[in-house]
Amino acid sequence: MRAIIIPASILCCLFLLGGCGAARSTASEVAAAGPDQGIQQALFTERPDNLLWAASEACAAPGQFLLRPGPGRVTCESLPTPEIAAALILRYDGTVSDLPRYVISFAADPVTGGYLVTTENFIRVPQRQGPALLIRLQDPLITDAFRNMLIAAGGTLVAAP
Repeated sequence: MRAIIIPASILCCLFLLGGCGAARSTASEVAAAGPDQGIQQALFTERPDNLLWAASEACAAPGQFLLRPGPGRVTCESLPTPEIAAALILRYDGTVSDLPRYVISFAADPVTGGYLVTTENFIRVPQRQGPALLIRLQDPLITDAFRNMLIAAGGTLVAAP
């Protein structure tokens, strides 16, 4: 298996982008994007265990929560600043009992010839009633960072669903 080396600075930057992006934007400036915004995909010839491991390791800052919802899946959820959380709750009819979170996830699914890795990022705002609202960001910096990370990890980009 070929080792995939991803500079920690790239992953840390990606995970911190959630916080930095939220800090520099107010909820009124967050643009809800189409359903495919915030999703990147790449094909890998082998299961990208190092990428998944690095994603897990990068999710260790205060206010971040690491979830492993299944094999080949890693999700990092980050709490926004109190000011941003309040703005999101007010703007999107959220609730204070379950705060908004910035979510970054990686999923590696076996396909013919390798693995399809899907990365996704969005803000989840739990609602007072009904399912949580997912706000997909239109941020070219985040999109480029995810694309570059997948390429640096040895993946070949494919069109997102």
